[in-house]
Amino acid sequence: MGKCLAVEGGNQSNNWIMVDSDGEEDEDPKNAWLYLHENDIVAILNQLQMAEVFKHVLLMTSNPDGSPRYDCHQTSEPLFLKLLAFCTCFVDILGCGLQTYNLPRYKQLNKRIGRMIRMTVQYVSDHWENFLELNKRRLSQEQLGRLQLEYNSFFQRCTNTILSAEKLGSWQFMTDMPYSTVSKETMWLLLWSMHQGRGQKVTPLNTPTEEECRRFVADPESKLQLADVINLLPTSEVIFLLTALANMAQCRKAEETEFIEAVAFGLFEICYVCSQTREACSKVGRELLVSVANAHPFILSLLVQGTKDNMDTIGSMALYLFQALPFYQWIPCEPDITVLKQWLMSSDLTQPQNQLTRHVLGQLNWGVDQKTKRLFLPYEIHKQIAVLLTEAFGKFITNRNMGFYITESFKQLASAMKQQQTNEQVFNMWAWNVALKLHLHQSSFPSADIALANISGGVPVLANDNSLLPIMKGLKEKNSMASYMSLVISRFGHTDADFLGEGLDQLVILTENYHYLPALHVIRYTAPLFVNKPQALIQSDKFLKVVLLLLSADESFMKSAKSLWSHDFPGPITENFANMILNQACGVDGVETDSSYQLQMLTLWIQVLTKQPKWYQDKNACYILDQMVEMGFSTDEGMAMLQSAFKEAFVSHYKESQQQGGVASFVSWVSSGVTSIPVLSLTEKLSAPQQFGWLSYLILDMETKAEESTQLWPCLRTEMANDQKQNLDQALKKCAIKLKLEFAPSLNSLAIYQWSKLAVTMEMDHPLLLLVWQKFFVLFLGRQVSQTTMQQRASIGEKFFESSKHSGDLKKMKKRLGETADFHMKYYSDDSPDSTAGQKYVPDKDFHLSLSRMYQTLQLWVQEPMLHDSKLYLPALPQQYQADRLLQLFQNQKEPWMEFVDMNRIKHEIKVCSGTWTDHVTSSSGQRRGEMSRKPDSSATERILGRLSHHEPGKELPVLQPLKALVPDISTAILDEKAATLHLLKSDLNNLKEYAKSFHMRVVKHVALDEEFCRLYSQLYYNKSKQVKVTIECKSILNPLHKCSNPAVVNLNVQEKAFDEIIQRQTDENRAEYKQLMIEGLSPPPLSVCIAAVHVENAITMLVKLARRTTDDGRLVRYTDIACTLFFLLAEMINDDIEFYPPTRQFYTACIDMLGKEFIEKDPSQTEIVLQFSLNSPAMSGLMSPHFVPINNPHTYVTMYERLVQILQQQNPDLVFMLLTKFEIDQWLQTRSPAPIEVKRFVDILATGLYSCGIDPDSKHGMVFEIYCKHLRAVLVHNFPQNLNYVLNLVLNGTAEQKIHPKCWQILHTHCFYSREGENTLKETDIGSDISTDQTKQCLSTIGCFFLQLRTSSPDLGSFGLYPSTTLYTSHITEVIQDLMISFINKVLPTLQDSSPAQVLDLIWQTLIMSYAAWIQPLQTETSPLLPWIQADCEAGKKMVESFVFVIQYLHQIFHDLIPPYQPDPLIRVWLYFCDVLCSKQVPAHVTNVYNMGFAQLPWEQLKPNTQVLNTMMQLKDQNCPESFDLLAHVVCQLNWTDIVIHYSQCYGRQGTSQVLACVLLLLVQCYGDQKHVEIPNLEKKTLIAEKYDWSALTSDNYRHASNWFLQTCDPRCVMAERSSSSALGLRLLKAASGFNVQSSLSWSSDLSLKRQCYVHSVVQLMCQCTFEADVNLDTVSLILMNLLTEVETVTSSITDTRIQEEESLDLSKEIFALLNNCNPENNSVSIVMTTIIQWLQSSPRSILLMPCVRVASRCLASHKHIVNIVEECIHVYFKGGMDQVAGGGWDHVLAAMQIPDLNIEDFLQTALDEGTFLLLYGYIVQKLPLCQQLLEEQALIGRLLNWITVAKPLQEDESKLLLLWYKSLELILRQLDYGGNHAAIIKMLSSLVTSLHLMGEDRASGGLLGAIGLGKRSSLSPEFRISCRALAAMITLQVYDEMRLRLQPGQSLASNGATKQEVGALLSMKSNKLYQSYKNEIELLCDVVQNENYGLRQTLNLIHQISEMFYKEKEYLSILHSAHRQ
Repeated sequence: MGKCLAVEGGNQSNNWIMVDSDGEEDEDPKNAWLYLHENDIVAILNQLQMAEVFKHVLLMTSNPDGSPRYDCHQTSEPLFLKLLAFCTCFVDILGCGLQTYNLPRYKQLNKRIGRMIRMTVQYVSDHWENFLELNKRRLSQEQLGRLQLEYNSFFQRCTNTILSAEKLGSWQFMTDMPYSTVSKETMWLLLWSMHQGRGQKVTPLNTPTEEECRRFVADPESKLQLADVINLLPTSEVIFLLTALANMAQCRKAEETEFIEAVAFGLFEICYVCSQTREACSKVGRELLVSVANAHPFILSLLVQGTKDNMDTIGSMALYLFQALPFYQWIPCEPDITVLKQWLMSSDLTQPQNQLTRHVLGQLNWGVDQKTKRLFLPYEIHKQIAVLLTEAFGKFITNRNMGFYITESFKQLASAMKQQQTNEQVFNMWAWNVALKLHLHQSSFPSADIALANISGGVPVLANDNSLLPIMKGLKEKNSMASYMSLVISRFGHTDADFLGEGLDQLVILTENYHYLPALHVIRYTAPLFVNKPQALIQSDKFLKVVLLLLSADESFMKSAKSLWSHDFPGPITENFANMILNQACGVDGVETDSSYQLQMLTLWIQVLTKQPKWYQDKNACYILDQMVEMGFSTDEGMAMLQSAFKEAFVSHYKESQQQGGVASFVSWVSSGVTSIPVLSLTEKLSAPQQFGWLSYLILDMETKAEESTQLWPCLRTEMANDQKQNLDQALKKCAIKLKLEFAPSLNSLAIYQWSKLAVTMEMDHPLLLLVWQKFFVLFLGRQVSQTTMQQRASIGEKFFESSKHSGDLKKMKKRLGETADFHMKYYSDDSPDSTAGQKYVPDKDFHLSLSRMYQTLQLWVQEPMLHDSKLYLPALPQQYQADRLLQLFQNQKEPWMEFVDMNRIKHEIKVCSGTWTDHVTSSSGQRRGEMSRKPDSSATERILGRLSHHEPGKELPVLQPLKALVPDISTAILDEKAATLHLLKSDLNNLKEYAKSFHMRVVKHVALDEEFCRLYSQLYYNKSKQVKVTIECKSILNPLHKCSNPAVVNLNVQEKAFDEIIQRQTDENRAEYKQLMIEGLSPPPLSVCIAAVHVENAITMLVKLARRTTDDGRLVRYTDIACTLFFLLAEMINDDIEFYPPTRQFYTACIDMLGKEFIEKDPSQTEIVLQFSLNSPAMSGLMSPHFVPINNPHTYVTMYERLVQILQQQNPDLVFMLLTKFEIDQWLQTRSPAPIEVKRFVDILATGLYSCGIDPDSKHGMVFEIYCKHLRAVLVHNFPQNLNYVLNLVLNGTAEQKIHPKCWQILHTHCFYSREGENTLKETDIGSDISTDQTKQCLSTIGCFFLQLRTSSPDLGSFGLYPSTTLYTSHITEVIQDLMISFINKVLPTLQDSSPAQVLDLIWQTLIMSYAAWIQPLQTETSPLLPWIQADCEAGKKMVESFVFVIQYLHQIFHDLIPPYQPDPLIRVWLYFCDVLCSKQVPAHVTNVYNMGFAQLPWEQLKPNTQVLNTMMQLKDQNCPESFDLLAHVVCQLNWTDIVIHYSQCYGRQGTSQVLACVLLLLVQCYGDQKHVEIPNLEKKTLIAEKYDWSALTSDNYRHASNWFLQTCDPRCVMAERSSSSALGLRLLKAASGFNVQSSLSWSSDLSLKRQCYVHSVVQLMCQCTFEADVNLDTVSLILMNLLTEVETVTSSITDTRIQEEESLDLSKEIFALLNNCNPENNSVSIVMTTIIQWLQSSPRSILLMPCVRVASRCLASHKHIVNIVEECIHVYFKGGMDQVAGGGWDHVLAAMQIPDLNIEDFLQTALDEGTFLLLYGYIVQKLPLCQQLLEEQALIGRLLNWITVAKPLQEDESKLLLLWYKSLELILRQLDYGGNHAAIIKMLSSLVTSLHLMGEDRASGGLLGAIGLGKRSSLSPEFRISCRALAAMITLQVYDEMRLRLQPGQSLASNGATKQEVGALLSMKSNKLYQSYKNEIELLCDVVQNENYGLRQTLNLIHQISEMFYKEKEYLSILHSAHRQ
């Protein structure tokens, strides 16, 4: 760091600053080296014997055993003052130490000093405490006061000394100073001092008085001052300071209330009120306030009041504080209760105040003070809280209907669903928890409190006590809490009458609302009221209902919670129920009652429980009864009392069995002649009898006694003994008949079977299990004597187990007894302690031993047949058979073996269960938690003596050991003789060698032992087959009450672990040998081995020194010879043993290294020897290679190198690498200057080495390859580029053979080129090289020719290209070729001054193509070209093309300004090279795409294409591969076509302009043929510019060519795109090029017309193609067609010459109408097109296209329907637009344009008639009239007309057109009359016309059946038309007299016949028809005309005219009627 400072020159900003953990500067770096280490100072400090010092000053002596003896009597007042003086000086010294070592590096030292100060104060304080206690009566108060003052001063000085230490951890020792011995005044002063902060020195002058300290502490500003002090302190110091304050308060007596409250309130404000310190101090403040509150609980009132005053500031942190405070020690006063009540009732459940109150009330100690044996809290507080809970419950729960949600009974469910609990549910749980803790019932009071309660008025009456009004109100509101409180507070639960009258109702409310645990509490208090009169309770249905609900509580609860967890039996309610009963029986407050009371209570509950229906099937009832039986068993005469209590249940069971015996049992027993009814054993009906052992034992014992009392069992034994052949069933029936039993058990219900079953299934550790076995063996082995004088008979127990059903029971019993014996024996052999306090009861192990032995005896009994022999001699039995007990059994003695019953355990279990009710239900455990188990304070004397024993003793001085040399010196004379020297050293070396061998053998043996141990250990245990019986009970998911009658027994084959003792012995022997071997291995080497090593080392060292000192060459040669011989001797001696042992390996290596450096490396003659030794001994090459220096022998340098290369080919790379590293090639080349032939030889050898490493050297050859690369680099660098050709040929040949690593290309590239602008240049063209121009060209030629020849050398390379075989080299070859070309271009550039740029460019271009041809150019063959790469190598080809393009870019950059525009510059050359060579027709896409991507990077915007380039561009699509156009599209979008067009127009005139415009149009159009080209960014821009060109010079042929390309390639949807979109630009360009606009019409030409026709044709064709697309919107097609027609109209209208206009209109219309012929016929596109044309015609009434459309439609359309509709609409629109009024207009104009097709004319006319095109039909008639030469021909036309009129079904909008047909038909008929036509024929024609008119004039259709009766369909024709029909029909009929006569002249009478009357009548009827009222005037006018006799047949034409004028005046096509009438 000092050097850094010197270099920086005083720049202080860069200095390092050492900081401590608090971020402050650690120490002065300049003086840091002066300071002692902390460990040293601590060690020195520890050498001070502080224990001896304090023994001396405390006048302590030693006891005989050496322990210190302390006696305060020896201290007088002066001596105590001397002690204070000494300790003051000592503390001052320690204080100086704190100041002296006030550095962070001495932090631990400062802590030790602080601890010593504290220890000193503790010694003095303890001594002062003893002195004061001893002399408080001897000395006067003045003397003691003076001493106290001195002690106070000493204490204060010590405290100030610690306070003066800064941030070094000493303050922690201030925290546990003995503040209890200091006076009160000093405590106030200390408190004031700690408020002052660091650095404040307290002197007598500035010491305040006690009163000033009090005022200071009480001042709020002092808290702020303390807060400021805390903010300036580190966190650790803050903790120490606050802890000291807390300990000050904690150590003081409770009388110092003011001081304690001042400290506590100060801590509270600092840690929770002050915003500056709250966050940092809240956690530690919580712990400190807890400690103070534990010592002085009264401060909790202060904290509650303080929290109330600062609640807005503290908030939720108050809850954090209160959760830790010891409220269980607090007795709240009235103000505190008021605050808590206010918080609970006036705040919401979610607010902190409410939560605080709940926490405080939940933590209060509601139990009994164990010291005073009274309630810890007064009863009045219990009562107040009960009322408060009732009010709160009513407010938060009852009023919100939440009482049933979660009760205390559902604690488990609540905990499982804790995440889903609502605030109300949490409050509900808390309320019941607190309520159940309250001691409200007098039976829960201690005796002292009961007396006090009786004195104060006894049990309150609910209605009379005003304080209980909230409970009364709650009862009215069905408040469950009020129900509970009324039972435990008032007389409802204290007297039997009140309880039965009012209390039971409230108890029912509790249970019905699921408050089971509160109900149990109530029952706990009230049931003892009925001990002496149980019938009142037993006969109460309400109480029985409550009990039933309690018994079923767990079932319903678990059923609802079964989805949450799997529960154990018993449930919580049942368990608490049982514990409550036991607690009742045990008495109150742990006072044990007499056994009579217990039995009375148990009897009461037995009677209550057995009153429940089918109680024996209820597991919960059985569990409770089982617990009670256990308690009864523990009392005298308990079982008898309980059996008498069960007697009623027993009798009712038999009665129930009699009623439920069933028909089957009755029939079976009657048929067998038995009068008694079989009854199942009550034990069999029990739910899981083995689970309830006590109950089962009781019931089964009663049943056994019943068998004996009815003489059934003795009778059965007699029967079986008398007739052993009969079966048991028969014997049982006989006995039942003989004894005339009303009830008899079934065979399987016999007691002997029930006892055996119970014994097998009971738990092994059940206390009654042995008595159960005793009961069984009494029956099994018991014998009977019929007469006193007869001998005893044998037992018949075996007979009961001979049946098939019970044959296996004895084996099961034997097995069970064995397992039970093992169980107890295992417990006996367990090493666990005999008992654990407070946990499960553990009996004496001897008791388990006796049980195990007894079960072993029973196991012998169970299957011993001789025990059933009457001749058995008991004394002859072995001892383990216990003959005395067998005798008892034989004699049927039934006295229980109580010595095998652990009565202590039974009493313990009863006590635990009873205590569980007290602990867990009433939460007395929480109360006991408050009673802190404080260790008794030790005396001051004990503290002094204990402190002395903890001082660290000083360390003793170490002992010095003398040393002597063990290795003898070596004489120099020996070293002069080679043989002597070697002989001397060989013995030492052999010694080392032998020891290494022994070590190696030892390790090998060690490994072998471990392997053998691992093998043996895996065989130590093995699996042993064993069969196990498993019982499986059935369980029902659907029915939770289902019970398993008998579990299934399944035999399982299991594999049991077994131990192999033989293997264990082998492993023990193995480990013993292993330990012996470890002892040998850990022992140090023999001294002889160490001496030998040192001796050899000394000899070699002397040899080196002698060789260095000698000046005699002969002696030096001798020394060298000895050393070399010794060198190789050491190397040869090294073997596996020496290598394995690290010390020998290191020793031999060091010796060889020393000899090699001093002798071998300096002797050239040793070089080849070392090499040969290394080659012969490869394992030693690591030691030999450092001493191999080949440069010392230059004559064999290359030869040695070649030997190593040959060795590498034999696959020994490690050896070669080590030796190759010794060849310094650059040094050899520079210093030895070898001949070129030698260098070439070396390069050839090096090539062999490189090739042997392969293309990808493995890990073995990798390092050797790096050495070769280093050597290759050295050859290349030496006299560069002298050896370049050698290296280049090496690399090329290696590449061709694929044997060389790509790194060689990197080496070649790195040393051939350098950057001319520096190392950091980014320009790849700024490349320099020391290679000459010719040599550069030669290198390029060599590379190009080499790879071109290589590519054609084999078919594979020709087919697949060079890339597959040169994949790894391609990138490097690319770099080399590219940089060579750049270098070549840079070197050729200076020759531009002597040659023309074109010549130079030719030279460079040839070289460039030659260099890259092999890599990028397809090679032409006779069949197909050889591709440069396959598809898989496209990426590699892309890189090569990019390199090629990069060179061209650089070339273009140079020659851009040198070559004139439109001359062969680099861009033109590369384009022609691309078109002519690279992308022929046969080149596939994957190759062309690479060209496209690469060449696209060229600056094509600078291309100036000549005519050759333009021609190649236009022919590219036809002559080259399709993918090549991608590049052309890119180029087209880059070129500046505007300048090109201008250039060609200026240089080549119109012809050149036409050529370039054709090229531009064709290329742009071709670009729009592919979507990927459309997306080229500049295409849109170029197209928009091209639109503005003058396209007049473009020929129609070129345009047609372009448009045909467009139609073939483009997306037809472009015609539907928006005009401004990119998709429509191609079509817009075609439109612009075609001159399809108004401006072009001004200079019209035939070419222009053809181009327009081509354009419209293209648009129409695109529309046709669109109709065949599936997803095309045909509405868009309609819109396009509409626009096209409009554009055609506009363009043609702009032509001034009408003839040309008409011709072009015809041509363009013809193209448009082709759409109808060519669009998709399968969809509705035809109809849409047709509709669009009609709509356009309708919207263009004066269009010049109307007649051309008529003409085109008539001639060009294929569909008759289309023709007739279009022609009809054109005629209609023609007249509608008034075109007939124009000169030359009218029907003649229309008829001239209309042409009826000659073929299929009848079909055409029929189509026209079907379509209602009456105008066309009229035109057809008009056209045909001039062709008629005779009347018959006209008559034929009339017939056709009349037929059309008859058949016509006009629509309302077309009906007026029929007037033309009427008119023309009447006109022709009149012509028939005029020219002498036949009247009959004429009349027939008129009749036909009238008939048609009549039908059309009907209001309803007259056809069909409905029409005949006048119900035909209403006419669709208009009223006007029907009026017209009737009028004309009437007028015609009035002109016809009959079939032969006509009314020809006006004035003649009108015809009057039936037809006339009908038609005229029809006309006249219209006047009165409501439908025609609006036409009344017109009808009257027509009637006048029709009936006018002055009008004749000719006037019918006038009538038609009038009709047209009257009704159809707006129909323009009827104008001919008007004009005809005018004529």
